[in-house]
Amino acid sequence: MDFIPGTLPNHFPLHNKPIRIRSRYTNRKTEYLHPLLINNPFLANLTTTPEILTTHLTTVRTTYLDPYFLTPLSSLLTSSTPDLVSVFLLLLILFLSLKILDYTRRMVLFWVWLVFRVVFWGVILAVGYWVYSVGVERAGVEVGRALGLAKGVWEEFERGVDGGGAPGGQGFGQYGREL
Repeated sequence: MDFIPGTLPNHFPLHNKPIRIRSRYTNRKTEYLHPLLINNPFLANLTTTPEILTTHLTTVRTTYLDPYFLTPLSSLLTSSTPDLVSVFLLLLILFLSLKILDYTRRMVLFWVWLVFRVVFWGVILAVGYWVYSVGVERAGVEVGRALGLAKGVWEEFERGVDGGGAPGGQGFGQYGREL
């Protein structure tokens, strides 16, 4: 019942004259919502904020931008040769492209490091679960075997590099001697 025409709450004052809308998209000739929006104290403050902002921006422009930036730049560009303008444009394009490339590099590095962190913590959790499943003693034995295998492979590789030939010292390794 609050929004039936003629019965409005007390905090929404109603104008006596409805506002005429001249638009081809609306069939209604009058609009009763516009006075309500204008007379609402909260919305009235919102509509005056851009005016305050434009006055402050105008002051900043006339005090700082015009005398210190725009006037010298415009006089430089109008009095200079086209080569100087081309150099300025080239430097501007170079600066913007380097900014875009830096942003792209940072995004790629973020995703790569995220993948590495997820994989690292996934391996840590998987190893923890594996140790929990098989027990500490059996996990220690299997880790010892894996480290012994890796040490043997590394020694075989070093022997092949130091000897100047293939790993094992001969073409077929130690298995070639049995034939």
